[in-house]
Amino acid sequence: MANTNLNPTDINATVSTGTATGGTAPSPNATFQERVEAMITYSLDTTTTPTLLQLNHFIQDAVKDITFKWIAIKPQDAYLFQRVTTKQSSTYSIGTAQVISVLRENGNTDQWQDCRRISTDLIYDVTDTQSIHYASKYNPAYHVSENGEISVFPSPDATADAWKAYYLNVVPIEESPEPGETLDSQSSGVKYFPDHLEYLIPLYASVKSLEAKLGEYSIAEEDTELVQALAPLLSAYKGEYDQAFMFHAPKQERKS
Repeated sequence: MANTNLNPTDINATVSTGTATGGTAPSPNATFQERVEAMITYSLDTTTTPTLLQLNHFIQDAVKDITFKWIAIKPQDAYLFQRVTTKQSSTYSIGTAQVISVLRENGNTDQWQDCRRISTDLIYDVTDTQSIHYASKYNPAYHVSENGEISVFPSPDATADAWKAYYLNVVPIEESPEPGETLDSQSSGVKYFPDHLEYLIPLYASVKSLEAKLGEYSIAEEDTELVQALAPLLSAYKGEYDQAFMFHAPKQERKS
């Protein structure tokens, strides 16, 4: 995980911790914390609402929310969020991740054949040479068990019949500054995530941060002025976030 031992007041001298006093735009390589603070107009630390730990969760939740919403609208874009296993020679589990495709070598190194997915009732048939469902090295198949374990048919038994799976990434991972680490507020990039949708991550986190802050103001502090000041900002960010998906959603034909 990226370093979180930073003083939020060092990010922007015009922002006072926990107070909605306004801020300036983040740098081009800004962390997600810096981007969120610039949007919500107050800085965050371990004692604010939300805390930095909560912000970490908002950022991670954002990646998942954007991923699933986007592929629900545009399933053909699943490859934008995919990752791939290494070459496998036996069964392999990807947990609850959604399989995009499975490829198997046809007996020649790196000559890949697309595997068809089969249901549990065909597991025997794909091994029966007399069955119309028989899986050969030129027409392979795969099955995913209830625990996410992938089995490929015919089963690999040589060096040039390995397989690999492409699947939807569901674990938010940092691209920069520390590639491979868990995504958090000090990250500035995301792996297995399209660049053109990255702006939605701080937008989602800003919405959740403002919702938390408004809850604190309205319930704990009963400060109606601050509620009225931040409410329009929250509404604007919610609208912008939702609009990003609505714009790309399939248009419904008008009923006659």
